[in-house]
Amino acid sequence: ALDISESFKRPLKVHVKVDSGMGRIGLRDVDALRSLASVIERSNQVLLDGIFTHFACADEENPVSTEEQFKMFMKLVQTLPEKPRLVHASNSAATLLYPEYALDAVRFGIGLYGIAPSEYVGGKLPFRLERSFVLESELAYVKLLEAGNRISYGGTYETSEAEWIGTIPIGYADGLRRGLRGQEVLIGGERMPIIGTICMDQCMVKLPRELLVGEKVVLIGRQGGEEITMEEWARRLGTIPYEIAVSIAKRVPRIYTGKDGQNI
Repeated sequence: ALDISESFKRPLKVHVKVDSGMGRIGLRDVDALRSLASVIERSNQVLLDGIFTHFACADEENPVSTEEQFKMFMKLVQTLPEKPRLVHASNSAATLLYPEYALDAVRFGIGLYGIAPSEYVGGKLPFRLERSFVLESELAYVKLLEAGNRISYGGTYETSEAEWIGTIPIGYADGLRRGLRGQEVLIGGERMPIIGTICMDQCMVKLPRELLVGEKVVLIGRQGGEEITMEEWARRLGTIPYEIAVSIAKRVPRIYTGKDGQNI
């Protein structure tokens, strides 16, 4: 930060990380923190704007680890000669379960998607988080195949009778991982399965009847009385919703809407 700050016309604001128990990055003792603060104070190019830590187990039932981390963090913060503008520690789980740890700011990550950080956290909330993430596409191609036709790479699906097959222009390069074969999508409020191997840019679904090209397909989200969640994907892939949220490729357009449903 000190090196690159020289290229800025005004002081570079920095936030210092304290490792209170995550074991990832950050300062761990008073001497190191004081030394860094002293270097920053003597610099005209860097401003200590904040100090923060990260909880490792705030989404779990046992609060001891989180309590110990918070105490260690605050102990180090109090050794600074002057409190930075922002002191922050809470991730989504801590924001929801430990409001007393909010300090000057919170980092509400997965919670912004309307997803509880864990089943435990979700079960403790007196309210339901509102889902804000939807992944949609459309039917790009619809065809009727007779029995005995194989579909996609390796012919991993074979029609057992005359079947309507739809092609959706989304694949593993977009974040629809190959392990999601068999996962359902929503079309017209009905669940329909992804069949065959998921391709780089496309996937195929089994349709119950002929449907129109251009019809909306919901891969994550609600349509009619049905809903497909990130948690459903995560269970199928043996992972967590966080990984699903960040794995949607940059080439997938992001559209932000307001409460009225209009694009922002």
